[in-house]
Amino acid sequence: MIKLTKRDQELLSGLAQYGMFSTKTIIEMYFNGINFSTVLRRLRKLEAENFIRRVGKLETNEFLWGVTSKGGELVGQEFFKTHWSKSMLEHDHKLVGLRLLLENLDLSKSWIPEHQIRSSIYKKYSLRDAKDKLIPDGLMEASVKNYSESLAIELELNLKNKARYKKMIYAYQGKDNLHAVWFIVSSRSILNCLKDYWNKCRSNYSKVRVYFSLLEDIQTLGANAKMIGLETTYIIKNYFDLPAQVSAQSVSTPITNLKILNVGLSPSIHAQMSEVQI
Repeated sequence: MIKLTKRDQELLSGLAQYGMFSTKTIIEMYFNGINFSTVLRRLRKLEAENFIRRVGKLETNEFLWGVTSKGGELVGQEFFKTHWSKSMLEHDHKLVGLRLLLENLDLSKSWIPEHQIRSSIYKKYSLRDAKDKLIPDGLMEASVKNYSESLAIELELNLKNKARYKKMIYAYQGKDNLHAVWFIVSSRSILNCLKDYWNKCRSNYSKVRVYFSLLEDIQTLGANAKMIGLETTYIIKNYFDLPAQVSAQSVSTPITNLKILNVGLSPSIHAQMSEVQI
């Protein structure tokens, strides 16, 4: 039996909090400067002791790692991901990367991941009713004009059924305590389709805003990426309350050196979680 180091426990906590990491992300965040073979050997030892598990591979053949029930319970995490869909691995991996970027921009003050929202729903509703609930990819708390606001995050890499989007849009528009829905998309064509869907389903009585951004723009431009609304386009750094050093970031400067921030879940976003469930 191996003796867990502080770094091992931090890794287990991170995997429980975020759902998964690629080998590359683990090295950057926990083993920076350490030889790849040494890192892989340590991960295999943790895997052999049933603290972590390989949940699949990316198209690049890079391993994705998740925490086991044993590992999650060891670090005292109440919610952690235990099931991974092979068809969603690329999506979930990119969602984790997006979350890390937004946190490192100091934009996201707290974040409730999809697996935590889903777990809460299945505890609250019957299995049949829970399956009909529409769950965002993440619920993020951010500061907008000195107010703490909740935003539903939807990462769309492929266009889905039009009827599904219509149901989603109508449901989101009924959430008065939700500041906005932010669609992060992989292409301009998906952005245009979603914007068109929302315009056609738009309610004059809803206060919920909607914005669209290209994932690649956020990855390369950071706080200088655009948030495209139905009528107005903003720059991220001008929409959210960000630290001066982030707002002054050069347009050509990519966001690098990702690290986990100790971002807790505030009482306000906890209270709103059940209200955002559709």
